[in-house]
Amino acid sequence: MIATGQHFAGGANHEGGAQGAPVEPDAVFWSMSDDALLAALESSRNGLSIEDAWRRLARYGPNRLTEARTHPNLSLLRAQVRSPISLLLAAAATLSLVVGETVDGAIVHGILVVSGLLGFWQERRAAPGARACRVVRLAMART
Repeated sequence: MIATGQHFAGGANHEGGAQGAPVEPDAVFWSMSDDALLAALESSRNGLSIEDAWRRLARYGPNRLTEARTHPNLSLLRAQVRSPISLLLAAAATLSLVVGETVDGAIVHGILVVSGLLGFWQERRAAPGARACRVVRLAMART
């Protein structure tokens, strides 16, 4: 019911939920009052009834975490140089080389290469830890 990102996707209607409170379709869910959020989610402070829970299970499916797609080395490396600031620095360094400022251009290119390799190395080392956290989170969600 809460959209990915930061905005509230709303229930079946945007005019209000069970208590009839009006809900803005683009309201940021953490800035909404408790009553407005519960109304928009068509829930209550006591939670869902068994019938509502079964209906939502049939409509939306089970509440499962999806396994994140793993990134091969090439895409991880490519992601390091795709940021706008990296592209801007690379363009500026190349322009420096073109206009004859070879030392400045080479230094900036060297910094970009080292930065990209460090970022790649950190991403590769963080991947097993992130997978372990997902396993723990899944185990906790099942209990």
